Amino acid sequence: MVVWSLGCLVSAQKLQPDAGLLDEIVQAIQGQLPRLSPQQCSSLCWGLAKLNHRLTDGFAEALLLEVQAQLAGFSSGNMCSVLWALAKLELVPMAPFRQQLWEELQHRSVDV
Repeated sequence: MVVWSLGCLVSAQKLQPDAGLLDEIVQAIQGQLPRLSPQQCSSLCWGLAKLNHRLTDGFAEALLLEVQAQLAGFSSGNMCSVLWALAKLELVPMAPFRQQLWEELQHRSVDV
């Protein structure tokens, strides 16, 4: 929620946090990624995208792996937020994840 809140403030141009502080926050979050619920993961992705903060390769990889692990648990709204955030962060999933994502999107479109 801290990253989501910071993202809101940065997006509204009410705050410009120090890059070092953001690095520390992101580093602290990395070990917590597997403990996040799908809603929390979605909020984290959205907040990170709004912060426009460059992610380290290690964090970006860990985030993509967590999104992949939680893919089926995202609501349709959360899925949209996550996909938008990944695009904004310029994080490109590897081929197996892209295939899994495509299958999940096809499955959801059939249900609609």
